Amino acid sequence: MLEHLSIEYTIKKKIVFLILASVGAIKQTSFFLFTRLDSKDKINNTNITTTSILWAKKSLPPG
Repeated sequence: MLEHLSIEYTIKKKIVFLILASVGAIKQTSFFLFTRLDSKDKINNTNITTTSILWAKKSLPPG
């Protein structure tokens, strides 16, 4: 009985993690694309790093 419950819990945990990960990836990609469209200059490492930092700050919970 307990084994069955722990397996079910593990599966649910993995599904939730996958959903959150895919939502995070979609947000990061769309934010990156919008930032890329705004900046006219050629893409470079600094642009990618700045975008990643901005996205990370934006996604942090307040407080």
